[in-house]
Amino acid sequence: MTTGFLAELPLRTARRLSDADLAGKATPGQLRWLHDHPVLWLRALHQAKQDVQHHIAKDRQDLGVPKPRAGERVSAEYLEAKAAHDRRSIGRIHFQRLVERRIAEVVTRVGADRVHITGDLVNTMVRLAQLLDDDDVQAARDLALYYAGVWARGGVGAA
Repeated sequence: MTTGFLAELPLRTARRLSDADLAGKATPGQLRWLHDHPVLWLRALHQAKQDVQHHIAKDRQDLGVPKPRAGERVSAEYLEAKAAHDRRSIGRIHFQRLVERRIAEVVTRVGADRVHITGDLVNTMVRLAQLLDDDDVQAARDLALYYAGVWARGGVGAA
């Protein structure tokens, strides 16, 4: 029996298939789905990029062993932790570059104008929701009217 609900949200599907593509394990059918949904693919890639950037930053904070002060002898424990950190960082930076190359490929496929307009639309909707949550109806109205005018004129990447 089907309930009419999606088994998986489209952005989750895009992220799962995008992850398979980045790992080199995507099937032809999965790649076809991504090519048929390039804007979702692009959003999933941006999520992957944000995730890896978060992990890189967190690794820097969580080295686990305090850095020796100037003039102090470097402990074997610190050197071991630093080497493990460096290995993870190299892998994550490599992955980040892979994601950035794939983003550039998808942007070329979609077209930069469509990407900017879609990104603006998503960011604007989030900002509108925040303003309405803060009961700032006038600011939400002004923002909505501003972007409605920008998009009606075909503007791209508006502030």
